[in-house]
Amino acid sequence: MISARKFHFVFAFLLMSLPGIAGLLAQNASGVYVFENNLQESNQSLPALTVLGTPGIFETEELPELGIRKKVYVFEQNCGFSFNDAATRIFKGSYSIELYFKFTDLQSWRRVIDFKNRKTDRGAYIFSGQLNFYNFINSDIAPIVANEYSHYILTRDAQTQILSIYADGEAKVSFVDNGQEALTDQDNVINFFFDDLAVQNEASAGAVAYLKIYDYVIDPAAAREFFTLLKTSIEEGVDNQNRESLPKLAETLKRDKKLIIYGINFEYNADQIKPSSESTLQNIAGLLKTQPNLRLRIEGHTDNTGEEGSNQQLSERRAQSVKRHLVSQLGIAENRLEAVGKGEKNPIADNSTEAGRSKNRRVEFTVLE
Repeated sequence: MISARKFHFVFAFLLMSLPGIAGLLAQNASGVYVFENNLQESNQSLPALTVLGTPGIFETEELPELGIRKKVYVFEQNCGFSFNDAATRIFKGSYSIELYFKFTDLQSWRRVIDFKNRKTDRGAYIFSGQLNFYNFINSDIAPIVANEYSHYILTRDAQTQILSIYADGEAKVSFVDNGQEALTDQDNVINFFFDDLAVQNEASAGAVAYLKIYDYVIDPAAAREFFTLLKTSIEEGVDNQNRESLPKLAETLKRDKKLIIYGINFEYNADQIKPSSESTLQNIAGLLKTQPNLRLRIEGHTDNTGEEGSNQQLSERRAQSVKRHLVSQLGIAENRLEAVGKGEKNPIADNSTEAGRSKNRRVEFTVLE
């Protein structure tokens, strides 16, 4: 590889998915990591990240572009973290990764994501300030500067195999990844900021403020929207992490008589619960076990994409599936639970945007008096 200049950036990695899935209840698995003194996913719906190299530290930093202060994870050169995809298998098909981070050094090649667990030199880099997927594509100069946080998106469509890279919501480059270089191999591991063993010394120190992983596609309009709404997304991720521990759930339920949950995910167009939902369901079961007189109504909700009747039926089946799981797998008495589907009738956000639609796809638990 060739030497380069310094760099900073935010990385969001997105891979495209089947059409029409946005309208289905909690159909898409997603997880948010906000680095508030830990490497846990905010809703505990995806695995915790694993430290690579020397453990980093959590520090409070200004994010000038967003006008906020928050905790970030600061890592040394050739250190970072990994995501284990063995249970979720998100990175075998269409997916998305959204990152907000910075590098301190852009000299030469700087590794962003390694899909093959250090076995090959290929993958996502910054080269001379440009967006790069070695050795297939290189962009023109991107809005990337050393020691500044930025937003970056890389999108791969599992059907067309087209991989596209965005920076600050704007498309920069794309190519056909027919060699599946941007999918995981048998190790089922994604490494961030940690270089491979093929050609070494191609990593930078830096810091990361936000990571979100999706199992569906985000199109160019959504990429622009997510960049615009980045501040809100980060703040909501922090709120979720602070809210969805068992004590916080109990506090919210006592105050509001209702919980709005995003950590229960289902297989495509089906009522089968994904394994990534287990920790969230265990927290709900924990609430019921610590409050023996508590009874809950489980409500399934969708956005307004797709046919209203189909959304209604799917929301009913999924609510029933949650009830069955709590009863048969987690030991909750059946007479303490009701299950209903609300379809698209009760939105809590604007269905004209992807961010709003994702908030409308949810499961609610309401106290039964």
